Amino acid sequence: MGCLLLLLCASWLALGLRQRKATQEREKFFKDNGGLRLQRLLSQHQSYVETLKVFTAEELRRATDNYHESRILGQGGQGTVYKGTVMNGRVVAIKKARLLDRSQVTEFINEVIVLSQINHKNVVKLIGCCLETELPLLVYEFITNGTLSKHLHDNGGQHSMSLSSWGARLRVAAETARALSYLHSDAAIPIFHRDVKSTNILLDENFTAKVSDFGASRLMPSDKTQISTLVRGTFGYLDPEYFHSSQLTEKSDVYSFGVVLAELLTGMKAISFDKPEMERNLSMVFDLAVMEDRCLEMIDKRIINEGNAEHIREVALLASRCLNVRGVDRPSMKEVALELEGILRLTEQHPWIHQDSTNFEESEDLLRGIHVDNFDAGPISMTSSENTMKNQLTTCGNVTIPYPFGTAPGCYLNRYFYVSCNDSAPGGPTPLLWSTPSIEVLSISLSGELRVNTYIGTDCYTQSGARRLPVKAYAILPAFPFSTTKNKFTAVGCDTLAMTNGDDFSSGCLSRCSVNSSITEGTCNGIGCCQTAVPKMLLNYNASVSSFRNHTQVWSFNPCSYAFITETDSFNFTREDLSGMRNWTRVPSVLDWSIWNQTCQESQKDPSTSVCKANSECFDHEDIRGYRCNCSAGYRGNPYISDGCQDIDECANPEDNQCEKDCHNTPGNYTCSCPNGYHGDGRRDGEGCIVDQSHVIKIVVGVGVGFTVLLFMSGFLYFGIRRRKLMRLKEKYFQQNGGLLLQQQLHQRDGRTSTMRIFTAEELLKATDNYAENRIVGRGGYGTVYKGMLPNDIVIAIKKSKLMDQNQIEQFINEVIVLSQINHRNVVKLLGCCLETEVPLLVYEFVGNGTLFEHIHGQTKDPKLSWETRLRIAAETAGVLSYLHAAASVPIIHRDIKSTNILLDENCIAKVSDFGASRLVPLDHTQLYTMVQGTLGYLDPEYLHTNTLTEKSDVYSFGVVLVELLTGKKALSFDRPEEERSLAMHFLHALKEDRLFQIVEDCILSENNTEQLRGVAGLAKKCLRVKGEERPSMTEVAMELEGLRAMGNHPWVSIELGMEGETANLLGKERPESLMSYTESRDMSLVCDSNSMRNQQISPVNNGR
Repeated sequence: MGCLLLLLCASWLALGLRQRKATQEREKFFKDNGGLRLQRLLSQHQSYVETLKVFTAEELRRATDNYHESRILGQGGQGTVYKGTVMNGRVVAIKKARLLDRSQVTEFINEVIVLSQINHKNVVKLIGCCLETELPLLVYEFITNGTLSKHLHDNGGQHSMSLSSWGARLRVAAETARALSYLHSDAAIPIFHRDVKSTNILLDENFTAKVSDFGASRLMPSDKTQISTLVRGTFGYLDPEYFHSSQLTEKSDVYSFGVVLAELLTGMKAISFDKPEMERNLSMVFDLAVMEDRCLEMIDKRIINEGNAEHIREVALLASRCLNVRGVDRPSMKEVALELEGILRLTEQHPWIHQDSTNFEESEDLLRGIHVDNFDAGPISMTSSENTMKNQLTTCGNVTIPYPFGTAPGCYLNRYFYVSCNDSAPGGPTPLLWSTPSIEVLSISLSGELRVNTYIGTDCYTQSGARRLPVKAYAILPAFPFSTTKNKFTAVGCDTLAMTNGDDFSSGCLSRCSVNSSITEGTCNGIGCCQTAVPKMLLNYNASVSSFRNHTQVWSFNPCSYAFITETDSFNFTREDLSGMRNWTRVPSVLDWSIWNQTCQESQKDPSTSVCKANSECFDHEDIRGYRCNCSAGYRGNPYISDGCQDIDECANPEDNQCEKDCHNTPGNYTCSCPNGYHGDGRRDGEGCIVDQSHVIKIVVGVGVGFTVLLFMSGFLYFGIRRRKLMRLKEKYFQQNGGLLLQQQLHQRDGRTSTMRIFTAEELLKATDNYAENRIVGRGGYGTVYKGMLPNDIVIAIKKSKLMDQNQIEQFINEVIVLSQINHRNVVKLLGCCLETEVPLLVYEFVGNGTLFEHIHGQTKDPKLSWETRLRIAAETAGVLSYLHAAASVPIIHRDIKSTNILLDENCIAKVSDFGASRLVPLDHTQLYTMVQGTLGYLDPEYLHTNTLTEKSDVYSFGVVLVELLTGKKALSFDRPEEERSLAMHFLHALKEDRLFQIVEDCILSENNTEQLRGVAGLAKKCLRVKGEERPSMTEVAMELEGLRAMGNHPWVSIELGMEGETANLLGKERPESLMSYTESRDMSLVCDSNSMRNQQISPVNNGR
């Protein structure tokens, strides 16, 4: 018996040691493969990747002050929406249902399922939910400006003037159409909203549209175009065909959107019972007006004028097409979005298009005629300003405006600190310093720096040496001089003399060069660019530029000279500036601001008017007339407002203090101490804490520990029983609110909603038969791809690297981060990863038809792709890149577009793959500086030479793929003659010599597609331009390819005039022949040339979020 017991113990010990060793090895691999960093990015980097969070009931109770009445944002028949602030300081909207039955549980689950897989900037983001309460709660991002309905129909209210311009309404329409087009055409599983209306379109602080309320939405299986459902929607917006047939299609959303378009055009409500019976339904009245060619009579008078009447007419006709009674006669949302995008592009104008030039004499008169004494922005006393301001922080557009600056009376210190917010600026709300003269503000720092835009002086010549109208750069500042340390007076040109004159000085510099190659980029040493220091206290100046030989010897690469004061860190001189700066009008400069024309000593004579508040210090600025305030040591914040300087809790962060054991925060400082049983000063840079060796203390500590353990066990037993009771109650609510169904939908719903999963090494070992040879589907320099089968019969592809260094770990983490937030039907889906092996593994959906490269270059047994298939693949790939660049919440640049990274499924549908080199682009950036990465033959030459990555780098690579599709040749081949090795260069050379059809692949060339081939070739040529700024965006490329695909007639082009059926019954009249012919001809021009586009359960009409 003893031997048996000893044998069992030895076996248990050996097994335990073996299991512990395996666990430690898995943990080591997890850390080595970047697993901790990956978890941190997924859980903490909310600016890049946001995952759905399940909140506790206690968290949401604290966020809303126990659902206090002052937190209510809105109330309706379905429940209440509260404003809350969660732990990280983020403001959210919390939707709390009023009643709860089985249909509401289903709606709740449906909204979570739908919103959890949508990633679009024009859709309200679902942050999380709570299932622990009797009523389920949904947590959304907080949208500050309310609903579109409120802004359109709030007659005389505070919102009535916010959308009074046509441009603002057109932008809201285009953004909403863009979101619905994504839901119908680009989401991995198509989504039908089913309740599109103006109360479900929210507007943020920049009046950007956000589609909301997906409780009635439906996921559409990819093999179906319609489903039979109980009718849901809102009277006035409800598709009549859906209402009568119960057949839900994407065209039901199109009809509802047509009603929203009519609302935007007319400013009228969708349905109004205070009007005569024949005028209650807006869609009927509007469609009748369009048919009778009197639609302009219904347009809201606030938005129509002679300049935009034609564009409004085009949108009215589009709305009329959306309101067709038969769904097949309506356009798709993708076509609606494309047409609105085209009209929006025609209406948008840059602010400099109609800018008048100012000649030399006008500048001189201006500088002589305006004086600082004339400046007045309305003085405000310091006391009243500060009392009104309190701790408020103002924003205008993307610029934060801290006190003493402000935008409203009573919210700024005095007239020098007045900032006006121009809400009607073309690029959105723009902050302007002072009222006369006004200067655009870029940023304000409490350290005394004020970044603004200032103008550039130019002097241009024709090739013959004739001088064009010169423009002088000037500034007239009532206060806050140009910084002498942050700015330089700069001149650019190879035949340039620049002078700047002020009240009591003249200065300048000379720049000469004869050839472009003599220029050193990045330096202004007098060859192509020169710089000189800015004098102290510079408030007024004018800068002029002149030439020695009228640029005749350097005109080919430098036709103009330029002079300006610019921020030193923001200007980096390049050769392209010699010819490319002609389109520049302004550059950033830095002003030094202070409490103007006072010293600290003068301000302290009357403490009641002192600007520096408690816990702050005053110091005089050595270069300008004025003083500033700084928070005292141990404090931080805004020293210009009461209680603005808050104590820094050095004890909260161990790196901010030198305490070894106990840290005690004090106002402006901290102290260190040692706990019982230790002695010393407690500081790491001092004596530290030394353990006491007294026997008495040991006994006391032992007794204390025993008593503490006894007390802890009693408390643990009490709280354990209480917690168990609470857990049972939470589980009851969890099941009652559909929590189990929600989990099942999120994790096991036949692939409809895939969340990224962490696989175990054992799972993938079984899926691939221990990585058997017959499971290999591809090999490469970096590793092997295996075909696997999960227990639920889902076929997967497993990517296993050969070697692993730091660079590959970065790529692995990057690919997981990027793919975890992409939801697009034409992107290979990442199902999960495994970090327990020595080499990390990525698990994708299995795409079994090979790469586009293999199909183009004859490496498959299948016949060559037809031209129609190639054009569709090009359009699908362009649509993906357009989504990544312009529609994803955080823009994504792929950085390695090539035919081997475009996979084809069994239906030859394109799937873009391999995001290891991709980069997420912060919303406030348009370019990134990176190490060059890509594939020769596809690599953007501008990116290769400058290391500056922009979305136009993907455009160049896509242009090469287009050429591959046209020619059937490889992007780079050393088997061809030297001048033909680069396919891009060979293609451009052939186009230049008008030899397009000699290089087009024979199998796709026919008499019926020559125009399409020419169109695609012309588009590829644009994509392959050397300068990125001259290439089209991927959105424009996608629009043009869709236009080329749509050269056939749309179903509504051939609408018969005899509509005695549905339309006659609905409207009571036939459509006039003149209008029909106009509409048909216009539709034909639209589809032939994209460049020329300029249950029965009804919700109440006012039911919005």
